[in-house]
Amino acid sequence: MHLQWAALLAFISQITFLKGQKPGECPIIVGGSRTSTPINRCEDDNQCPGKRKCCDTLIGMAWHIRSSTSNTSKPKPKPQSKPKPNPIQKCKGEGEEYSECAPLCPKGCDNMHKKPTCSGCKPGCRCKRGFHRLAVDDSSSPCVRNAVCEAMTSKENCPDGSIPPSVCHGKNKLCPEGTNCTKGLCCPLDGNPPSPPTTTAKPDECPQSIIYRFVGGLSCTQDSDCPGTQKCCPTVYSIKVCMIILTGLLKDGKKRPLETVMKLLGLEQVMNLLH
Repeated sequence: MHLQWAALLAFISQITFLKGQKPGECPIIVGGSRTSTPINRCEDDNQCPGKRKCCDTLIGMAWHIRSSTSNTSKPKPKPQSKPKPNPIQKCKGEGEEYSECAPLCPKGCDNMHKKPTCSGCKPGCRCKRGFHRLAVDDSSSPCVRNAVCEAMTSKENCPDGSIPPSVCHGKNKLCPEGTNCTKGLCCPLDGNPPSPPTTTAKPDECPQSIIYRFVGGLSCTQDSDCPGTQKCCPTVYSIKVCMIILTGLLKDGKKRPLETVMKLLGLEQVMNLLH
Protein backbone atom coordinates (compact mmCIF):
# COMPACT_ATOMS: atom_id res chain seq x y z
CA MET A 1 0.00 0.00 0.00
CA HIS A 2 2.83 2.35 0.87
CA LEU A 3 4.52 1.52 -2.43
CA GLN A 4 1.38 2.47 -4.36
CA TRP A 5 1.18 5.84 -2.62
CA ALA A 6 4.88 6.50 -3.29
CA ALA A 7 4.46 5.71 -6.99
CA LEU A 8 1.41 7.98 -7.18
CA LEU A 9 3.25 10.88 -5.55
CA ALA A 10 6.22 10.41 -7.90
CA PHE A 11 3.87 10.45 -10.91
CA ILE A 12 2.15 13.64 -9.71
CA SER A 13 5.48 15.39 -9.10
CA GLN A 14 6.67 14.37 -12.57
CA ILE A 15 3.56 15.88 -14.17
CA THR A 16 4.08 19.05 -12.15
CA PHE A 17 7.71 19.21 -13.26
CA LEU A 18 6.77 18.78 -16.94
CA LYS A 19 4.18 21.56 -16.68
CA GLY A 20 6.83 23.93 -15.31
CA GLN A 21 9.37 23.31 -18.09
CA LYS A 22 10.44 25.97 -20.62
CA PRO A 23 11.84 25.27 -24.07
CA GLY A 24 15.53 24.48 -24.27
CA GLU A 25 17.99 22.23 -22.48
CA CYS A 26 20.05 22.56 -19.32
CA PRO A 27 23.84 22.40 -19.60
CA ILE A 28 25.50 19.05 -18.96
CA ILE A 29 27.47 18.77 -15.70
CA VAL A 30 31.01 17.64 -16.50
CA GLY A 31 33.37 16.58 -13.67
CA GLY A 32 33.43 17.90 -10.12
CA SER A 33 31.71 16.56 -7.03
CA ARG A 34 28.35 17.54 -5.63
CA THR A 35 28.11 19.33 -2.33
CA SER A 36 26.62 17.47 0.59
CA THR A 37 24.49 20.47 1.50
CA PRO A 38 22.90 21.68 -1.79
CA ILE A 39 21.03 24.96 -1.89
CA ASN A 40 18.11 24.96 -4.34
CA ARG A 41 17.19 28.38 -5.73
CA CYS A 42 14.30 26.95 -7.73
CA GLU A 43 12.20 23.84 -8.20
CA ASP A 44 11.00 24.29 -11.80
CA ASP A 45 11.42 26.66 -14.77
CA ASN A 46 8.42 28.79 -13.82
CA GLN A 47 10.33 30.03 -10.80
CA CYS A 48 13.09 31.40 -13.06
CA PRO A 49 12.82 34.89 -14.63
CA GLY A 50 12.46 35.39 -18.37
CA LYS A 51 13.66 32.52 -20.53
CA ARG A 52 15.90 31.02 -17.86
CA LYS A 53 15.52 27.38 -16.80
CA CYS A 54 15.87 25.68 -13.44
CA CYS A 55 18.89 23.41 -13.88
CA ASP A 56 20.84 21.00 -11.70
CA THR A 57 24.33 22.11 -10.63
CA LEU A 58 27.01 20.83 -8.27
CA ILE A 59 25.70 23.12 -5.53
CA GLY A 60 21.97 22.61 -6.17
CA MET A 61 19.20 23.76 -8.51
CA ALA A 62 19.85 27.23 -9.96
CA TRP A 63 18.85 29.58 -12.78
CA HIS A 64 20.54 29.08 -16.14
CA ILE A 65 20.15 30.63 -19.58
CA ARG A 66 18.69 27.93 -21.78
CA SER A 67 20.88 26.60 -24.55
CA SER A 68 19.42 26.27 -28.03
CA THR A 69 20.10 23.26 -30.21
CA SER A 70 20.04 25.37 -33.38
CA ASN A 71 22.96 27.52 -34.41
CA THR A 72 21.74 31.10 -34.14
CA SER A 73 25.10 32.70 -34.82
CA LYS A 74 24.96 35.17 -37.67
CA PRO A 75 27.03 34.32 -40.73
CA LYS A 76 30.17 36.33 -41.07
CA PRO A 77 29.86 38.95 -43.81
CA LYS A 78 31.99 38.27 -46.83
CA PRO A 79 34.82 40.74 -47.20
CA GLN A 80 34.05 43.24 -49.91
CA SER A 81 36.47 43.05 -52.75
CA LYS A 82 38.17 46.33 -53.53
CA PRO A 83 37.51 47.61 -57.05
CA LYS A 84 40.43 47.11 -59.35
CA PRO A 85 42.06 50.40 -60.29
CA ASN A 86 41.65 51.46 -63.90
CA PRO A 87 44.84 51.29 -65.92
CA ILE A 88 46.31 54.75 -66.41
CA GLN A 89 45.36 56.01 -69.84
CA LYS A 90 48.11 57.38 -72.03
CA CYS A 91 47.31 60.87 -73.26
CA LYS A 92 48.53 62.16 -76.61
CA GLY A 93 49.61 65.70 -77.28
CA GLU A 94 51.83 68.17 -75.46
CA GLY A 95 48.86 69.93 -73.87
CA GLU A 96 47.18 66.83 -72.41
CA GLU A 97 47.62 64.98 -69.13
CA TYR A 98 45.91 62.09 -67.34
CA SER A 99 43.69 62.85 -64.35
CA GLU A 100 41.53 60.75 -62.03
CA CYS A 101 38.98 63.58 -62.21
CA ALA A 102 38.80 64.92 -65.76
CA PRO A 103 35.71 67.17 -66.22
CA LEU A 104 32.68 65.63 -67.92
CA CYS A 105 31.93 68.94 -69.65
CA PRO A 106 35.33 70.50 -70.42
CA LYS A 107 35.91 73.93 -71.88
CA GLY A 108 37.24 74.43 -75.39
CA CYS A 109 38.08 77.20 -77.79
CA ASP A 110 34.44 77.43 -78.83
CA ASN A 111 33.06 77.86 -75.28
CA MET A 112 35.99 79.05 -73.16
CA HIS A 113 34.10 82.18 -72.05
CA LYS A 114 30.89 80.32 -71.15
CA LYS A 115 29.89 78.49 -67.98
CA PRO A 116 30.19 74.66 -68.02
CA THR A 117 26.96 72.93 -69.00
CA CYS A 118 27.39 70.20 -66.36
CA SER A 119 29.49 69.19 -63.36
CA GLY A 120 31.22 66.00 -62.30
CA CYS A 121 34.33 64.20 -63.48
CA LYS A 122 35.73 60.81 -64.50
CA PRO A 123 39.21 59.30 -65.02
CA GLY A 124 40.66 60.28 -68.38
CA CYS A 125 42.68 62.85 -70.31
CA ARG A 126 42.25 66.56 -69.81
CA CYS A 127 43.98 69.70 -71.06
CA LYS A 128 46.82 71.06 -68.95
CA ARG A 129 46.63 74.46 -67.29
CA GLY A 130 46.90 77.15 -69.96
CA PHE A 131 45.46 74.86 -72.68
CA HIS A 132 41.96 74.29 -74.04
CA ARG A 133 40.45 71.63 -76.28
CA LEU A 134 40.35 72.96 -79.84
CA ALA A 135 36.83 71.60 -80.39
CA VAL A 136 34.95 70.91 -77.16
CA ASP A 137 32.61 68.39 -78.85
CA ASP A 138 35.54 66.41 -80.30
CA SER A 139 37.55 64.57 -77.64
CA SER A 140 40.18 63.66 -80.25
CA SER A 141 40.95 67.31 -81.06
CA PRO A 142 44.28 68.56 -79.66
CA CYS A 143 44.72 70.76 -76.60
CA VAL A 144 46.08 74.13 -77.79
CA ARG A 145 47.34 77.12 -75.85
CA ASN A 146 44.82 79.71 -74.73
CA ALA A 147 46.41 82.24 -77.09
CA VAL A 148 45.44 80.06 -80.06
CA CYS A 149 41.84 79.90 -78.80
CA GLU A 150 41.71 83.67 -78.35
CA ALA A 151 43.02 84.20 -81.87
CA MET A 152 40.35 81.89 -83.29
CA THR A 153 37.52 83.64 -81.45
CA SER A 154 38.86 87.16 -82.07
CA LYS A 155 36.89 89.35 -84.49
CA GLU A 156 40.06 91.19 -85.52
CA ASN A 157 42.32 90.15 -88.37
CA CYS A 158 45.88 91.04 -89.30
CA PRO A 159 46.56 94.08 -91.55
CA ASP A 160 46.82 91.78 -94.57
CA GLY A 161 43.38 90.32 -93.78
CA SER A 162 44.70 86.94 -92.61
CA ILE A 163 43.51 85.22 -89.45
CA PRO A 164 46.17 85.43 -86.71
CA PRO A 165 47.47 82.02 -85.58
CA SER A 166 47.82 83.34 -82.03
CA VAL A 167 47.56 86.45 -79.85
CA CYS A 168 50.32 88.28 -77.98
CA HIS A 169 48.78 90.32 -75.18
CA GLY A 170 48.97 89.85 -71.42
CA LYS A 171 51.03 86.80 -70.47
CA ASN A 172 51.01 85.41 -74.02
CA LYS A 173 53.51 87.73 -75.71
CA LEU A 174 55.38 85.10 -77.74
CA CYS A 175 54.42 84.57 -81.38
CA PRO A 176 55.10 81.60 -83.66
CA GLU A 177 58.10 81.71 -85.99
CA GLY A 178 57.51 83.88 -89.05
CA THR A 179 55.04 86.19 -87.28
CA ASN A 180 55.33 89.36 -85.23
CA CYS A 181 53.21 90.90 -82.47
CA THR A 182 51.01 93.59 -84.05
CA LYS A 183 48.40 95.25 -81.82
CA GLY A 184 48.04 92.12 -79.72
CA LEU A 185 47.86 89.79 -82.74
CA CYS A 186 50.55 87.50 -84.15
CA CYS A 187 50.64 88.57 -87.80
CA PRO A 188 52.97 87.82 -90.73
CA LEU A 189 56.17 89.89 -90.72
CA ASP A 190 55.82 93.29 -92.50
CA GLY A 191 52.23 92.47 -93.37
CA ASN A 192 53.38 89.79 -95.82
CA PRO A 193 52.66 86.08 -95.54
CA PRO A 194 55.48 84.23 -93.77
CA SER A 195 58.10 82.75 -96.05
CA PRO A 196 57.91 78.99 -96.57
CA PRO A 197 59.99 76.93 -94.15
CA THR A 198 63.50 76.09 -95.21
CA THR A 199 63.17 72.55 -93.89
CA THR A 200 62.53 69.79 -96.40
CA ALA A 201 58.89 68.71 -96.56
CA LYS A 202 58.16 65.07 -95.81
CA PRO A 203 56.92 62.74 -98.57
CA ASP A 204 53.21 62.09 -99.19
CA GLU A 205 50.48 64.70 -99.35
CA CYS A 206 47.86 66.01 -96.95
CA PRO A 207 44.20 65.15 -97.69
CA GLN A 208 42.70 67.44 -100.33
CA SER A 209 39.55 67.94 -98.26
CA ILE A 210 39.70 69.92 -95.01
CA ILE A 211 40.03 67.78 -91.91
CA TYR A 212 37.05 67.99 -89.56
CA ARG A 213 38.22 65.51 -86.92
CA PHE A 214 41.49 64.79 -85.22
CA VAL A 215 43.30 61.64 -84.15
CA GLY A 216 45.24 62.99 -81.18
CA GLY A 217 47.43 65.18 -83.42
CA LEU A 218 49.80 67.83 -82.14
CA SER A 219 49.39 71.40 -83.31
CA CYS A 220 52.13 72.35 -85.78
CA THR A 221 53.26 74.90 -88.38
CA GLN A 222 55.44 72.68 -90.62
CA ASP A 223 56.32 69.02 -91.18
CA SER A 224 59.44 69.24 -89.04
CA ASP A 225 57.23 69.87 -85.99
CA CYS A 226 55.66 66.42 -86.38
CA PRO A 227 57.19 63.15 -85.14
CA GLY A 228 58.25 60.36 -87.48
CA THR A 229 56.53 60.32 -90.87
CA GLN A 230 53.57 62.46 -89.78
CA LYS A 231 52.81 65.56 -91.83
CA CYS A 232 51.53 68.98 -90.79
CA CYS A 233 48.09 69.36 -92.42
CA PRO A 234 45.44 72.13 -92.29
CA THR A 235 42.10 71.71 -90.51
CA VAL A 236 38.73 73.40 -90.50
CA TYR A 237 39.75 75.21 -87.29
CA SER A 238 42.32 77.45 -89.05
CA ILE A 239 45.29 75.66 -87.52
CA LYS A 240 47.43 72.72 -88.59
CA VAL A 241 47.87 69.38 -86.83
CA CYS A 242 50.21 66.43 -87.26
CA MET A 243 48.63 63.54 -89.17
CA ILE A 244 49.60 60.01 -90.18
CA ILE A 245 49.17 59.90 -93.98
CA LEU A 246 47.89 56.56 -95.28
CA THR A 247 49.17 55.78 -98.77
CA GLY A 248 48.20 53.24 -101.41
CA LEU A 249 50.12 51.46 -104.19
CA LEU A 250 48.61 51.15 -107.70
CA LYS A 251 49.45 48.71 -110.46
CA ASP A 252 51.81 51.20 -112.06
CA GLY A 253 53.95 51.03 -108.91
CA LYS A 254 53.45 54.70 -108.02
CA LYS A 255 52.77 55.56 -104.41
CA ARG A 256 49.84 57.95 -103.96
CA PRO A 257 47.79 59.28 -101.02
CA LEU A 258 44.93 57.02 -100.02
CA GLU A 259 42.41 59.68 -101.09
CA THR A 260 43.77 59.65 -104.66
CA VAL A 261 43.79 55.85 -104.76
CA MET A 262 40.17 55.67 -103.61
CA LYS A 263 39.20 58.24 -106.24
CA LEU A 264 40.90 56.27 -109.03
CA LEU A 265 39.13 53.14 -107.85
CA GLY A 266 35.74 54.88 -107.90
CA LEU A 267 35.36 54.84 -104.11
CA GLU A 268 35.00 58.56 -103.50
CA GLN A 269 31.80 58.03 -101.48
CA VAL A 270 33.70 55.88 -99.00
CA MET A 271 36.25 58.66 -98.51
CA ASN A 272 33.43 61.18 -97.96
CA LEU A 273 32.04 58.97 -95.19
CA LEU A 274 35.47 58.79 -93.56
CA HIS A 275 35.62 62.58 -93.39
